[in-house]
Amino acid sequence: MSGNKSRQLGHRFEREIALLMREIGFRNCRTSREASTFADACKIDLVNTGRYAIQLKRSKKNLSSMNELFRIEHERYAEFMAASQLTDTVVVPRLVPMLISKIDNHPTLVAMQLDDLLPLITIK
Repeated sequence: MSGNKSRQLGHRFEREIALLMREIGFRNCRTSREASTFADACKIDLVNTGRYAIQLKRSKKNLSSMNELFRIEHERYAEFMAASQLTDTVVVPRLVPMLISKIDNHPTLVAMQLDDLLPLITIK
């Protein structure tokens, strides 16, 4: 797939997931290309998603190892949080990094750290 078609596929996936997030209650969710060049530069693809820092990956054939993708994005997330903490006027809560990926003819997958998943699924 050419670079331009691949980029278009990724942008379309970002818009689809942003719409889905708005439908489930994150009414102000936008792609970072629409709303925040700083978040986009840190590879956070959706903004206004509560406490979640969401990175999206879309491919026709395959993706690299999910662990490798998540490690890279988590490192960029750490850079984003470090830069965000430089201001005294804004208190930035800890964001939960999440990777949502899709390959043609396969289900959409979500990756996150186990420590972030457990509170979501713990029966009280």
